Parts: sequence; structure tokens; C-alpha cells
Amino acid sequence: MKSLINIGYLAVISLIFLFSSCVKDEVNSISLSKQDLAMKLGQSDSLNLTVSFTGDINKQPVTFSVADSKIASVALGVSQDETKTTSTSFTKNIVVTALSTGSTTVTVQVGSKTTTITVAITQTSLLLSRLSAVNYGPALYDMYDIDHNYYSIEIASGTAAYNAITKKYTGTGKILIMNVLVPLTYTNIALGEYSASTTAEDAYTFLPGSTDGTYYYPSFIMDVVDGVKSFQLITDGKFSVSKNNDGTFSIDGNLNTDTDGIVHFLYNGNITPEDKQMKDQTSAFTSGSMYYYADLYYGSGLSNTYRLNLKSSVDSMSLFINTSLTAKDSIPTGKYPLITLPLNSVSQLKPYTIIPGYVDDDGTYLYRMGSWYWGTSNLRLETGFADVSRTSSGYKISYEMQNHFGVKFSGIYSGALTYTNKTSSSSVKAANVKGLSKVRQIGQKTIENKSIGQMERVWNK
Repeated sequence: MKSLINIGYLAVISLIFLFSSCVKDEVNSISLSKQDLAMKLGQSDSLNLTVSFTGDINKQPVTFSVADSKIASVALGVSQDETKTTSTSFTKNIVVTALSTGSTTVTVQVGSKTTTITVAITQTSLLLSRLSAVNYGPALYDMYDIDHNYYSIEIASGTAAYNAITKKYTGTGKILIMNVLVPLTYTNIALGEYSASTTAEDAYTFLPGSTDGTYYYPSFIMDVVDGVKSFQLITDGKFSVSKNNDGTFSIDGNLNTDTDGIVHFLYNGNITPEDKQMKDQTSAFTSGSMYYYADLYYGSGLSNTYRLNLKSSVDSMSLFINTSLTAKDSIPTGKYPLITLPLNSVSQLKPYTIIPGYVDDDGTYLYRMGSWYWGTSNLRLETGFADVSRTSSGYKISYEMQNHFGVKFSGIYSGALTYTNKTSSSSVKAANVKGLSKVRQIGQKTIENKSIGQMERVWNK
């Protein structure tokens, strides 16, 4: 009896094996989640391919063919819900990339089954008719040591325009806004080829756009409809500037955007930049104050530090002055030169010196540090001196200073200085502990678009 049971069991197993071996490796059906795609040049779009099959799907690879490979390309993306068991199905992600304008078909084949999709690719083209440009000279608001002229350009179409009084945009149209670097020898936009750069170290470049979710920073395309704005950030691209036979300029290029693919733009017309380069400054400060930090601010062990603030209704200056360790309630009489950059050692922080202006980068933002002048031009004070003497009314302070590019700042202040002892401030002490690590060589040329936008005009939603 036991032998008969074993024989019956083996027979059942044999039948199951025989039935399984008869299952065909076959694709039953394939389908795409879309039957046609409308795309912009430079964009990529995805769709799902669903395959129903039996047997071993590994023997049925997915293949593609494009009727015109110059117009579009296709590739497998990330697979989803893929199972490889008998009588089942799976879904694969397919990515189509727009290479040039036109229309073509993409054929997908799995086993003996095929399906097609139509791909139509267009390009946004902007014909711009009005241009305004501002030449900020070799450094925008003196934040950076950039040995190129820095231009802000706005090129518009339609009736879209910026109202300087209301500080709002009106009308309807497109506005292309870019920050561009040209050689110092040019007083207008230089002829040549321009490309995107995030470092701003080279002429013939422009800065890509950025956003923090609320504000947008050049370069970008603004779409204005009855004064309501929307934005496309420019992530990359190139354009050329040339001269027409009639003496006007032609600006022609393709810009990669984050929402509309590769946008073509063209401008033909005059370019007359507004000159906002830094000019020599004089001041007539009407009040002053001094903040005493003792040796805490830089912790050099060589000197005490005062922050001297002078101001009027239209401008101000901040100097960080190093005095002897015995000067605890006043700034001694004497001549105080600015320390020569690079500022990279505490041994430089000697008495009777001034800490020059510099820029500190914490990896997210750039900060103005040291001595600066704030007026119609904001000057990073780098060389020169201040003469301090005591008078019956307080102090007489005369100063002659220059920034990195030789723009001069001078004047005389006579009057009292309000004294404040900051040595008990816990926030000052915390800053001083890490202050020395922030005193480092100034020469970096990396620009944070965020900082640039906040210095001039920002564009919010």
C-alpha cells in the first residue's frame, strides 16, 4: 500500500511539472499611459509602460525606436511594481527627451507586441523690443573683488514695465532680467559670446537665477499679466552680442529654464547703460558713537577693539579700531592706518590700527565685516588712515580711505562720541570665540545670487 501511495504522489508531481513546462514565454499585451506628448525643447517627460506576460519576461526585453532620432530620444527610467512570476504584469517608466523642434513617433516593442506614441516638440521664442541696462562698474556695491564691470540688464516685450515710484510691475508681457560681467575696458555691453557661470570669475558670463521660495534673484524670465508676475529661473544657456549694420546691437541666444525648456530670445536695438559706478565720496557726519569690546572681539591679546560709528541723515561709516590694552573708556589720540590685507593672523591686530573691510562666507550667506562706508556708493574700506585727536567738545577725526578699486572716501568729524561698554554682552562673547576663524584671506570671487539680489532690488511673488 505504501508503494502505491508513493507512486501516486510521483505521478501528481510529474503532472504538475509537465503542466508548468508547457507555459509559454509570451507577452500578452503592452500599453502606454499616454498616446501623445507635447513638449518644449530641452525638456524631458515620462510615461508608464504596462506589460502583461506569461513565462520568463527576461526573454522579452523592452526595445525602442524613434522615427527621427534628431528630434527626440527615449530610455528606460526607474522600474515600478516589477514582478517576474508566471501570468503577471509589470510597469516600467520610460523617459522621452526633446532634442529639437518638430514631430516624430516613438515605437516601443516587448516580444511580438508594439505600441507607438507621437511626440511634438516646440520652442518658446521671445522677441524683445525694449532694453535697459545699469553699469555698476567693477564691483556691485563693493562686496566682491571682481575685476570686471557688472551689468544688470532688463529686456522686455509688450507693455510690461517696472514703475520706480510704486515699485511694482504693470502691463502685460515678458521681461528677461540678467546679471552680466564684461571686461573693465568696456563702457557698454561687450561684443562676444556669453555663457552661464556660478563663480563670476570670468568676463563674458552671466549668473544663473535662484530663489528661496519667496524672492527671485537674477537671472530669470518674468511673465507679467496685468501686473501679476510669474517666474522662470534661468539655469544655463548661451547668448551672443553683435553689432548690426545700422549701429544697433543684436542679442541672440538660447537659455535653459526650469519650467519652459530651452527658450530662444532675440533683441535688436540700442543699448545705453545707466552709469552707477562707484564715485569718490565725502561726508559730513553729524553724530557718532563708540562701542568698547575690550580684547574679546578678536581675542588677540595685543589690543582692545572699539567699533566707531559715524552717521548723518544720508550716510554712515563703521570703523573697527584697535587701541592699547589700557584704553578702556576712550579712543587715544593718534594716527590709525588700515591693516594691509590679507587679514589672516592675530599678530596683525596691533594697537593704533584699523581692521579693513572684508567679506565673510559661512557657506550660506556672505557677511560684511570690518570697516565700511554706507552712502550713495557702499565702500569696503581697504587702505588709508584715520587721525584721532581729543577736543573740548569730544573728538576730531579726519579720514582718507580707499576701497579695492581706488574709489576715495574722506572727511572730518568733530563732536562727541556716545560711549557704550559691550564687554558684558553674552552675544559678543559667543561671537568672539569663533571670531578668529572668520578672519581669513580675502580674495574669493564666489558670488551668492541671494546676497546680490538683496543688495539691489528683489523680485517677490
